[in-house]
Amino acid sequence: IDASIDFSSLWGQWHWKRIYKQLYKQQKGMWLTPVELFAPYYSNAFANFISTSMKPMLESKEHNSDGFQIVELGGGRGTNAKALLNHLQLHHNDVYDSLTEYTIFDTSPTLHELQRQNLKIESDHADKINLVNMDMMEIAEGTSSFLSHSDVPTTLIALELLDNLPHDKVANCFETDEIFQAELIPIDNDCRTLSGALSGASSEAIVDTSKQYHEVFSPVCDPLLQHILSIDPSLSTQLVSNGPRWIPSVALGVLMRLFECRPNSAVAFADFDWLPPPDILSPEKQNFMLAAEPAIGDPLI
Repeated sequence: IDASIDFSSLWGQWHWKRIYKQLYKQQKGMWLTPVELFAPYYSNAFANFISTSMKPMLESKEHNSDGFQIVELGGGRGTNAKALLNHLQLHHNDVYDSLTEYTIFDTSPTLHELQRQNLKIESDHADKINLVNMDMMEIAEGTSSFLSHSDVPTTLIALELLDNLPHDKVANCFETDEIFQAELIPIDNDCRTLSGALSGASSEAIVDTSKQYHEVFSPVCDPLLQHILSIDPSLSTQLVSNGPRWIPSVALGVLMRLFECRPNSAVAFADFDWLPPPDILSPEKQNFMLAAEPAIGDPLI
């Protein structure tokens, strides 16, 4: 951001959203997260949370540990990590000294390199930083190593990440109560959907569209989704509308891995509750539009 925002001059939420939309246009596609918008105060709040949540664990006789760890999922440019560690060092020095490792897991190789530059080279906290370039899907599905199994107190931070993770759309068949998951297939295939069955009709309905992809419903076969539904069947319980619903399957998979590896964890998640709407009607984006069943719990992005 080229200039700071004078928040005291804003006239309310509508004024803030207008300014926010203007800032997004100026950034030309780059994300504007609260970490940048409210630096360093946003990160300071999480530093205070870490101090409050970790101190009792460190002082408890139940935990045979001389320190604790912080894990951040999706670390952006490393802005949050640097500001958070600065605040801990200045205002909670005993907690900062007890921190043995700050690990950032990030999918993007570009951001991974920016984190290395900002935290390993241009930072006073380099000895505490551990950077891992890893896809969240691999963590959720258990195909890559995540954290070592340990009782060490751990704080997990995920900022503006949850809504970006893959979600699965599921629905109960109105006639058989079988659970189906949504899939996308090219339009040149024989594309059918169970939308008719989901709405109570006796036959399948063919999606008649000239768009690039069709959405179809097929029996659940994804192992992660199957595992989640076996743990909490209520996620697929028929709703009043009998329509589809979204399940944040990768986010749930990551959380399950976390508590399997680190039972003594504190968790801090934060995400957008509003974003300027995308320009989906622009000519260059027309080919990517898709005919889909409406679903409860649509992801924000």
